[in-house]
Amino acid sequence: MKFINLTLIILLSTLFLYSQDFEVAPVDIKFNANSGEIQIKKVTIRNYGNKKQQYSMTLSDYEINESGKKVNVKETEAKHSLSGWLTVNPSFFELNPNESKEIDVILTVPHDGTGTRWGKLGVQPAVEQTASEADKSLAAGVVVVPRIVIWVTQSPKNSNNYSASIKDLTDITEANDTIRKFSATIVNTGENIINAKVFVAVADLSTANEKKFPSAEEKIYPGSSKKIVLKIPERLKAGRYVIAAILDYGHRKPLEGTQIMIEQK
Repeated sequence: MKFINLTLIILLSTLFLYSQDFEVAPVDIKFNANSGEIQIKKVTIRNYGNKKQQYSMTLSDYEINESGKKVNVKETEAKHSLSGWLTVNPSFFELNPNESKEIDVILTVPHDGTGTRWGKLGVQPAVEQTASEADKSLAAGVVVVPRIVIWVTQSPKNSNNYSASIKDLTDITEANDTIRKFSATIVNTGENIINAKVFVAVADLSTANEKKFPSAEEKIYPGSSKKIVLKIPERLKAGRYVIAAILDYGHRKPLEGTQIMIEQK
């Protein structure tokens, strides 16, 4: 027990955590500018702290890896980089307690700029330290500063290349599970970000009765795929069933589907 207490003391002494006393809205910005166009979106930052605080805003890029997760990358390495088209005004400012400020996020699309792109905008307090304070921080540990991320996407409004599919429907139910679970993979083969809704349909082969269950929704980026888990929220009676996963990604596109047959004992 003494060892555990000592460990906790060491951890607490090496960590300075600033409380997140500010708010950012919205945290999801969607542009739809065509080539050569300029669009401006507003972001509001409010200081809920009890003292005057400076804030900074920084642009960066990310890509989507094979498992569908966001990965930070440099602008020069980002195939779908958006940060080079964005300007934040102002990017550094000061707020009094309970004061708010509107920030302009400006998108300038080059005349040869096409396709869907994405990036992110980080908002965080600017922490100033004197030399003596910096020395103390280095001796004691690190300063952890709260950061709110705004996700920014750009899809030209004249782009109608929406295309997606669903595949690899697999029964992943384990022996101790009380309900049936399945996995499927959604693939975005188009040039735009899609909001993919997937619902499960269950057909009883002995009665021909069919039942649909509420859908799951995922955002899928162009050129990427994502595996989702689907559940049948009620126990099936003994029998043979056809399980179908139906994909609906809107934009007046036909539904896509994949199916398998299972036996419930």
